[in-house]
Amino acid sequence: MHLKLQEKVLGVALSGMLALFCPFAAFAGPVEETGSFSEAVHSGDSFDEAIPLDINGSGASLEPLKGSKLGTELTTTIFKIIADDSGSLSLTVNEFCPGENPGEQTRVPAMLTAYVFDSTQQNILQTTNWDNSAGGSTEELNLSAGEYYVYISALFEKIYTDTLASVTVESSFASQSGSLPGTPDPSPGSTPNPNAIDISSAVIELDNTNFDYTGSEIEPEVKAVRLEGKSLLAGKDYEVSYSDNINAGTAHCAITGIGKYSGSVSKSFTIAPRYLTEAEISNIPDQKWTGSAIEPDVTVSLGGRELIAGTDYTLSYEDNVDPGSATVYVNGNGNYRGTVSKFFNIVDPPTLLKEGVLDTKSSKGADLFSEKWSIEIEEDILAKLSISNRCFLAEGKASPYLIELNNEEQNVSYVWSMDANLSHDYGWLAMPAGKWTLSIISLTTGYHSVAVRYDTQQVPVNAVAERERNDSIDEATPIDVGDRACGSIYNPIDADGKALVDFDYYKITIDSPQSIEFRLLGIGDAPLLFGLYDESDTLVERDDGTALVGKTSNSNNVGSFNTGLLPAGTYYLGIGTSDRSAWGEGYFLYVYNELPFTDVRSHWTNEGFQYDWYYDGVKFVYEKGLIKGYSGTTLFGVGDTLTRAQLATILYRNANPGVSSDSRPSNTTGMPDVKGGEWYTAGVNWAVENGVINGYADEQGNRFAFGPDDPVTFEQLITVLANCSAKSEDLPSAQESSKVLSSFKDGQSVSAWAQANMAWAVENGLVSGYDEPDGQYLRPGEEVARERVAVILMRAFQSGILK
Repeated sequence: MHLKLQEKVLGVALSGMLALFCPFAAFAGPVEETGSFSEAVHSGDSFDEAIPLDINGSGASLEPLKGSKLGTELTTTIFKIIADDSGSLSLTVNEFCPGENPGEQTRVPAMLTAYVFDSTQQNILQTTNWDNSAGGSTEELNLSAGEYYVYISALFEKIYTDTLASVTVESSFASQSGSLPGTPDPSPGSTPNPNAIDISSAVIELDNTNFDYTGSEIEPEVKAVRLEGKSLLAGKDYEVSYSDNINAGTAHCAITGIGKYSGSVSKSFTIAPRYLTEAEISNIPDQKWTGSAIEPDVTVSLGGRELIAGTDYTLSYEDNVDPGSATVYVNGNGNYRGTVSKFFNIVDPPTLLKEGVLDTKSSKGADLFSEKWSIEIEEDILAKLSISNRCFLAEGKASPYLIELNNEEQNVSYVWSMDANLSHDYGWLAMPAGKWTLSIISLTTGYHSVAVRYDTQQVPVNAVAERERNDSIDEATPIDVGDRACGSIYNPIDADGKALVDFDYYKITIDSPQSIEFRLLGIGDAPLLFGLYDESDTLVERDDGTALVGKTSNSNNVGSFNTGLLPAGTYYLGIGTSDRSAWGEGYFLYVYNELPFTDVRSHWTNEGFQYDWYYDGVKFVYEKGLIKGYSGTTLFGVGDTLTRAQLATILYRNANPGVSSDSRPSNTTGMPDVKGGEWYTAGVNWAVENGVINGYADEQGNRFAFGPDDPVTFEQLITVLANCSAKSEDLPSAQESSKVLSSFKDGQSVSAWAQANMAWAVENGLVSGYDEPDGQYLRPGEEVARERVAVILMRAFQSGILK
């Protein structure tokens, strides 16, 4: 027999056959090494040498057996059959092995197996086994027209040597109609095979019948299907399907007959609910005591899947009313079973600590100390925390108190260690708006008394509060040029109680070269150090090699430095202190473009960092290019009166942003006091032509002068702005104007030609007046200074009056 064929057949059946031979092996005794087959080649040993077998006829083969006296021996024969039509083939197989001496008892095979191959010689269509049979058994196969090979394997209990074993096959073939295995299903209405064998009594063997719930379909492997001792083939004799095989309970594997088999049979298997032993329950934050049962929700997951409350589990609670430790139980439901639990704490609500109010807590007798206070911060602030403690012991030394201040989001935290029987101020501390908790703990058993209080420092409007801990450039607090910030240098304690060093970083990105001023006002006793770093955390240097660093002075806690022209890019301002005992050195940080005017600067006073009231207005008109200051100087002209020519030039620049205001055309106004080729000529020409500033006129309305160098009064300025922006229907009536102006002490001194314009300006927020002890004043005839004009123009643009 060819090795490939022997491997194929033995791979299919030999393992199962040998298990059946155990009784014979025991009977025969120890198996000795067998001898080889006769070297003579005989027919039927390979597919190529298969013995032709008529579809209705018989054939035979002789196999020489040669070997030891004891043991077993395998003989094989292959027959070739050609069917001209579809039909049913009956095979009768007989085997014979005589005794060593004539007339002795016939030796029968221990196992006889018949395999039917298709014409490819690769696919086994059917396998039939006869156990300890003397032959003469008949097997029917449904075949379609074609070529087939019948491979006969007989395993003999071999006691004698040098004997011949014979294999004979008798076949008979009967044609039939209807579908055959491997052919398409019959068309609708065709007659089923009347000779189909009912499969309902078949025995099903599954690889496993007990499973745990997984959430997915469970399909156990069908190891075998046997009908009256015969093994059926999947895909040829039956098909497999499953039902009820996801959820916990009884599932079914159904076997449905096909080909020459019909009917169905099923085998049940069990899907057990999964235990919750390894389930994960989400953390439960401390619950505030309410006097009623507290039942927090939880999230439960198992094997990476979030379970569904009410479907997969139910919740129950224990000890969940009074302060202390409570328990939530997760009880399996449906596809889950078992119970897991998690503890949570019910705590007394902490005492609300109000700004500037001292609150004291004491232990009840000799005990440990643990108390909490809540603090509600409405807007970002700097706060100072004042704490004093007393601890009375019969003997020994009290251990330090542990102090923690945390916000509700747990992203800002301050921690200190405080020795017993001391008083200390902590701060100023940056505290972003929100809810905070102050907790103080002592592990010393004694009589404790602790008093706490907090006070706040007013911070600049819209200041950005740092978020501790921003102690690396990767965690820097982002700010923009023009922002204000508040923060604190907080040197916390480490696990060994040693003070660490805090360093705050702020991230600034500029898109174009700028000159930036950094100013720092310290709120505390320790001097602060600050410097500008690049993205590699290296100090930035000026062109002369000096580092961009600053330090607050000991006298007024103020420090600043200017960067000069700084290239576009990302920078980091770092702030720290060399004082390791600083437990909250507060500061205000100001980042802005420094104006080029020496007479317009923000400045420091004893009350802190202050801006001139006109600073924002001057900055606005300068950046908008409306007022550039005096050419060739570093002066804006604070306190100088604005002239009519200057006002005309300012408004001309705004109306003609793409045209240079430095052009020097000839005079087109017809007024002799306007000179051609001057710095103001273009602006005056435009103002007169567009009716913005009309000039002086005589009684007949003839314009005779513009007055380029004449000062502008406040009511003239308002009138010019009204000429630029207000329509006649926008102006209030004389009666309405009188009513509006009557709220000012000098409202009636406004010139008649300017009253409607002034009332319009008041209604639109351009004018608010001067606050004096006895009321508000307009001062309409007062000559306006350049800085006042800057503020009014800023308001006009911000309110949309000017575009």
